[in-house]
Amino acid sequence: MHILYITINLKYTLVLSSFMDPISSLVPALILGGLAFYFVYDTLTMSLFGALFSPLVSSFMTAFVTMAIYHTDPVSALAAAATIGGTLQLAALGLYTYGGASIPDFMSASMIATYYSIAYGIAPTTAISIAVPIAVFLIELDVLARTLNVPFIHMADRAVAAGKLWNVRWIAWLGLFPWGFSRFIPVFLGVYFGPVVAHFITTVIPEWVNHGFVAVGAVLPVVGLALLLTYLPTRKYFAYALIGYALAAYLHIPILGVFIILAGLALTYMSIKQEAAKATGGAGSTATDGDAVAGNDAVAGKPYTKITRKDLLWTYIKGLLHFQVAWNYERMQALDYLYNITHILGKLYPDPEARKRAYQLHLQFYNTNPNTHYIIQGMDIAIEEQRGLDEDAINSVKAGFMGPFAGIGDSLFYSTLDVLILALAASFVLSGIWWAWTAQILYGLFVLIPIRYFFLKWGYEGFTGVARFTETLKYLAEFLGMVGVGIVAALIYLYVPVTIPITITTATHTTVSIQSMINTILPGLIPVLFAGFAYWLYTKRISVAKVVGIIFVIAFILGALGILG
Repeated sequence: MHILYITINLKYTLVLSSFMDPISSLVPALILGGLAFYFVYDTLTMSLFGALFSPLVSSFMTAFVTMAIYHTDPVSALAAAATIGGTLQLAALGLYTYGGASIPDFMSASMIATYYSIAYGIAPTTAISIAVPIAVFLIELDVLARTLNVPFIHMADRAVAAGKLWNVRWIAWLGLFPWGFSRFIPVFLGVYFGPVVAHFITTVIPEWVNHGFVAVGAVLPVVGLALLLTYLPTRKYFAYALIGYALAAYLHIPILGVFIILAGLALTYMSIKQEAAKATGGAGSTATDGDAVAGNDAVAGKPYTKITRKDLLWTYIKGLLHFQVAWNYERMQALDYLYNITHILGKLYPDPEARKRAYQLHLQFYNTNPNTHYIIQGMDIAIEEQRGLDEDAINSVKAGFMGPFAGIGDSLFYSTLDVLILALAASFVLSGIWWAWTAQILYGLFVLIPIRYFFLKWGYEGFTGVARFTETLKYLAEFLGMVGVGIVAALIYLYVPVTIPITITTATHTTVSIQSMINTILPGLIPVLFAGFAYWLYTKRISVAKVVGIIFVIAFILGALGILG
């Protein structure tokens, strides 16, 4: 009967949609679609909003746009954005495009879900459940965008071979369109057909389905939190996970207090470890792969002989505006790398044939972390300024450093610093401190954007202390790793609000809650079990999309049956 009821109402919904005013949905669809287009561009380049990895940001920005269009109540709108964005942010923790991998698009999904919740009054928990399959489905559009960018690298090859070097500058920007439209199209369609979806959800879906959606929304954060534990040194520092969990579950210390205590413990441990290393003569560091390949004299010499500070600044600005726009499956960041230094090559190689050869050299495969990339590019500029077109030296620096710096940059930024900031921001937002959604913007403005110029300048001006620099980053990454393991454990308890709403009646006619019985033994046992199960699935090399699907199905069934709430 339920299936017949849904079928009849679905037909009614589709007929109803033909009489709806298309203009009323067109304006928000165009605005939010355009915002999604910009968000993916920003994430690829300067990462001021970083919304592709931060549904928290995209949810609040969507809320502001929707409020402006529909003049909705700000408090209820921001409350919906906080619930949807905060929950999906915890689910998305640890999801980064390592090595060019495609991940669920929680950014676009959060924009559609937030719009539905604010514009049509759909419950945030229901909107979250809608967002999950959308995010997983949109993986395919991300793959398509990366594939469609491949022909552009061949266009650049042909332009260089024909001596039309200037054409590379506009060819490099063509990659923006596959990237942008891979997010514009789903958001536009989701918003434009919003009335149809909203009518279906509010009038057709039975109550038991809504119970399933509520359970999914409660359990969903374990997907990202468990994934993050696979990137962090969880097994090595499992004691910090126990401490973080105990501080939150038994002492009820807020997440900021947990962070401070864990940071103090980590600093104490590392100080003792460092003193022990000095006492046993273990201090010092070994050379990295880059040292062995490039040599410490690779960039030695007087800087700014042909290249000016203005040239270096322009390289930095071009990187902020463009780097990764032309990313493709074949040669990844090669075209972006070349675009950043076309003005440098024009100054260093006045001879057309030499400049042509330099363009061809830099169209070879290149891929590394987009932050530490600037160190490599600074070193490369210094080499070419001092040695000219020394292909062996240039290839040695690029090939020798891009691997180590990819690992260091990913582990420092993506796996620890970025996710800790976003995890804390999500926890504050879910606790009612809504302004914390700006943490990503402040992080981008005061850390990510300036540090890239520092890296570029450092690499160019004679950066030779690669080993020392690497050891410093490793020290910082180890500290953040220890703290991160404890923070994630605390977040599992604090922000996976899934319970068992079943009660039993004793022989004395006393009603006892199963959840209260569990809490007397181990508070937060159900979230811990779900997180442990998701972590185990990841260790079996099951993809993120499949883990999301498995958790979704289990939570939905248990919620629909009334076992979870």
